[in-house]
Amino acid sequence: MNDLLTFSATPEVPWVVELADLGEPLMPVNGEWLIASASAIEGFDPAAVFVEASGLRRPFLQSSAAHFSVEQRGSDLYLTLTVPEPPAAVVLGCLCAMSLFVCRNKQNRD
Repeated sequence: MNDLLTFSATPEVPWVVELADLGEPLMPVNGEWLIASASAIEGFDPAAVFVEASGLRRPFLQSSAAHFSVEQRGSDLYLTLTVPEPPAAVVLGCLCAMSLFVCRNKQNRD
């Protein structure tokens, strides 16, 4: 858009971004997508944006763990997805369980 993009949304009356699957489902990784570009953006308040993700097919994207937001960078707006890293204890536990499984299978073959 070559014009000024003006927002008048407030936290009480937010700008709603509704997400829907259009093909391949999103993977559980951080990402960002350009959703608008203008000559200038006026009045944008990220607190006045609500991202509705119930239209996505992947349950993790609808959970409170995955966080969608809209960010302004200069005269561009980006939809961002932040997926938290699993706790180190969970990863370590999975690795230990996998090594025990491998060791048991090796012992059963011998």
